[in-house]
Amino acid sequence: MATDKKAYVKVTSGLSQMLNEDDTEFEYPISSEMQLREGRYTTGDEIGRGGMKKILLSEDKLTSRKVAQAKLLDSKDDQKTESFFREARITAQLQHPNIVPVYDAGYDREGQAFFTMKPVGKKTLKNYFEERKATGAKYDQESLDIFLKICNAMAYAHANKVVHLDLKPENIYLGEFSEVLVGDWGLARGSNEECLSEELLVEDIYDEHSHHGVLKGTPGYMAPEQIEKSLGKRDELCDIYALGAILYELLCGKRANSAEGCKALLEQTLQGKRKRPREINKALARGLESIILKALEKDRDKRYQSVSELIEDLNKFQSGFMTSAEDHSVGKSLLYLLKRHKQLSFWLVLLLSSSSIFSGFLFFAKQRAVDLSQLALEQKNRAEELSEVAIAEKDRAEKAYQLQMLEQAEREAISKAASPRLVNVARNDLTRFDYDSALANARLAVLWDPQNEEAQLYLGRILMITQRFTEANQIFKAIMSPSFPRRRTADVCAKYAQVKKEDELFLNLAELEAYIMDMSNTFVIPVKANESMKFLVHIVNYSYTVSQYTLDEKMHLAGLALSLTNPVKKNIKYSTFESQVDIDLSNNKRLFSLEALRKLPIRKLNLSNTSLKDVDSLMGSSVKELDVRGSHISGYSMRLLNHLEKLILNSKQNPNLNLKGVEIIRE
Repeated sequence: MATDKKAYVKVTSGLSQMLNEDDTEFEYPISSEMQLREGRYTTGDEIGRGGMKKILLSEDKLTSRKVAQAKLLDSKDDQKTESFFREARITAQLQHPNIVPVYDAGYDREGQAFFTMKPVGKKTLKNYFEERKATGAKYDQESLDIFLKICNAMAYAHANKVVHLDLKPENIYLGEFSEVLVGDWGLARGSNEECLSEELLVEDIYDEHSHHGVLKGTPGYMAPEQIEKSLGKRDELCDIYALGAILYELLCGKRANSAEGCKALLEQTLQGKRKRPREINKALARGLESIILKALEKDRDKRYQSVSELIEDLNKFQSGFMTSAEDHSVGKSLLYLLKRHKQLSFWLVLLLSSSSIFSGFLFFAKQRAVDLSQLALEQKNRAEELSEVAIAEKDRAEKAYQLQMLEQAEREAISKAASPRLVNVARNDLTRFDYDSALANARLAVLWDPQNEEAQLYLGRILMITQRFTEANQIFKAIMSPSFPRRRTADVCAKYAQVKKEDELFLNLAELEAYIMDMSNTFVIPVKANESMKFLVHIVNYSYTVSQYTLDEKMHLAGLALSLTNPVKKNIKYSTFESQVDIDLSNNKRLFSLEALRKLPIRKLNLSNTSLKDVDSLMGSSVKELDVRGSHISGYSMRLLNHLEKLILNSKQNPNLNLKGVEIIRE
């Protein structure tokens, strides 16, 4: 059976609810307008280009907003297409103020893969570094605020089990109004996914000519374990190393790994040899230096184990507390305490000085009194220090609890918001007759929001199309609606759950024919024929993909489906050729729709002298030879048959028709 090529797909909110008998077609005109089949995005100017994609500044006609439209340069390469859409899907799931949002994805009219996202300016963190280097600016609070926003984005991504694996200044965008956005998630993957090519470097990587095309990341920002597989797996700790490299460059004005050439950069990363930050920026606080060095630890166990720990240490440093990256001692703790309480420190020094002077005059007489005073002072300082530590621990615990509750609420909100979108994706899959993808997206919509009754109902219908009656019956029992049409559909589902109790099996031909007739009787008047019959069309088209049914059985089903969707006879003329069929529907003036034949393995199709106006419903089918003599089918519609090799016309039809790669015969 021929494999369908990818058709033009858009994922938009507001698509009409397919197969819902309670909807009316013309009651919601705005929703109907949102069903644009083509031309949603204007073709804008190219604003960027990479190895795999180009970026266009376009306009979304449906929402009247500017979008950055990424288009895959080579949509014929399945592996690149999968990687391209994988980046779009991962980024779309990350909804955070500091992550570039993705709006839409799919194929355009020419079959070219695309996704749209928020336009970002041309200024990146790399440009910011260059500006500061040109002006000689050193560390300030603005730098640390930018870095904390990057950390917040990565903490959110890691909480959602996504690692970036290519963090670098060129992938971080800065807006005019203090926006900081992390983008370019092309190498990102789920932290629990198995990597398709875990070994990123071949054994002779240090040969100057061997690493091209093998390295997955950016030398200088990659963690050692991204270079040498034996050092550990590619996970959140790789992003933490990259954050350390960015913080080093932000506060020192130079890259952490600054050797010349790729080979030298990789060796320097593996050895972990570099200048300490305070050797470059002598004004840098020791606390910040300790944070940078801990994030850049070659040993994964000594590195920060989460971005939240890194953020916590930065907040401690700004509040005057000792960080986890520093060597703890009583003296250093006292020093931090005095820095936080400068007025108390002044009076304490004044008191000690006065006591020392006074003790010099009355040393022998007042020795015991001074000793007791010092002891009391030490006890007071110790009590204050313990109190500060207790308050800090309490604040840390409260912040951690609040962050946990906030993250949980955000995850729930994201899931509930994503569920209706996934239902729309499943609807689009069904319009393309992609049953596996429609079922997967419908299941995911229910998983992300188990309370979404629309998602459950849609999943139940797709399960009925694919003959999984037992699972569908359980769903319908849970959401049984008082609506009469839905109750009759649920009754048919319950009936065939008893006929075929195992969802892995399929109905035989007689049972399947009875099932189709039972479903045709569930639609009540008034109802839209176009919408009500699509359910039957999908049941039959799915059966064409099941290898259990013979070609003659599939043709029997095709005849039945044509008679239910058109006022024609059940029996149709056909002949078989190997695993394909040649079908003759000529001289049939009551033929209006061919959707019932979409997934049939058709080789030749005779539509001469019929009343058909187009063959849109056969888009992507396997038809190689088409006879339309005496019919009024448009030339544009014929272009949708992307397997067509021969077209038969009469001498007066479509005189200027030109189909690339198609032999046109006029008789």
